Amino acid sequence: MKPAIDHGSFTLTERYKAPPARVWRAFSDPAEKRAWFTDAPGFTTREYRLDFRTGGSEYWRGTGPNGVEITNTTRIAEARPEERLAISYEMTLAGRLLSVSVLTLEFHPEGGGTALTLTEQVAHFDGLSSLEGRRAGTVGLMRRLAAHLGG
Repeated sequence: MKPAIDHGSFTLTERYKAPPARVWRAFSDPAEKRAWFTDAPGFTTREYRLDFRTGGSEYWRGTGPNGVEITNTTRIAEARPEERLAISYEMTLAGRLLSVSVLTLEFHPEGGGTALTLTEQVAHFDGLSSLEGRRAGTVGLMRRLAAHLGG
């Protein structure tokens, strides 16, 4: 029997040709964030808000490829420009709690670009998702970010 709560964590480091200020803007500007983060093929955005600052929030509600409603509700614990971002967020699927996460992003200048280190600690509920699925989804988002930044 699968446990009711499955805990896990992972760390990814991605390198981008863009400088930290440019990568930071891809997270902090609502139009840019929406372009690579929420408007993925097969997903439909119904509602999106971003108040990007320490103490701010982000909210997305939409549907996935199967038409099921998904929400992502985020609290921004710290937004230190071009240095680090610390958030907590919860996701729901068809009104059921899918996961709760703590996520940090560290922006490091590297040559003329940026090394971005992402660490996520996550609790998945009732077998609705998995650590492997979350990691794969995050890798996909980091690739979408790279394409948005121009490679």
